Parts: sequence; C-alpha cells; structure tokens
Amino acid sequence: MIKTGIDIVKISRIKKLIQDPTFVEKVFDETELIKKSPESLAGIFALKEAFFKATQIKIKKWNEVIVNHHDNGKPYLVYDKELVDFEIKSMDCSISHDGEYAIGNVVVLEN
Repeated sequence: MIKTGIDIVKISRIKKLIQDPTFVEKVFDETELIKKSPESLAGIFALKEAFFKATQIKIKKWNEVIVNHHDNGKPYLVYDKELVDFEIKSMDCSISHDGEYAIGNVVVLEN
C-alpha cells in the first residue's frame, strides 16, 4: 500500500517559533540546527509533518525524526522503526521552497 503525506509551512511562522528554545528543543535534532536558515528549518518542519501524516503517527515525537540530506541535497529521514505501526519497504521525501512558503512531501510504500 502507498501512503502519502504533505505539509506546507509559512516561513515567517517558523521564524517566530524558533525564537522559543522550548520549541526548538522539542522539534529539531541538534544536527538539523547546524548552519540552518529559517527557510531550511521550515522545510525540515514541513517534511516531518508530512512524515507524521503519511505514517499516521498519533503522538508526534518531532525530535526523534531527523532530516538528513544525501550528497546531492535530496532529503531523507532517520527515525526509530518502532515509531511506525507498519513496516516501511521504501520511502521518498522532497522539500521545496517558494517565496514565503516551504513544503514537505513524503511517499511511503508499506511492506
């Protein structure tokens, strides 16, 4: 079965939220914060939300899902397999930005 999740975030909203250390600690892993602009963090936030939608995770453990990037810039997710109630055979992720918005998209193939 194929499952999808998508999320769009207004970058100015993330700019405000990242001023709160509690929010940053709850949502982002320290590796995601290295040299990251508000635009990049908005994309990371959107991708995590898209992952939660695709996998239907009820309790969102934001900082337990980590966004990394391949050498070519394509994002991928690192997470504890126990967070998801089914086995994921494969997953494809994408982040895009346009003007004031960032969007994250996740497509999951359930095993």
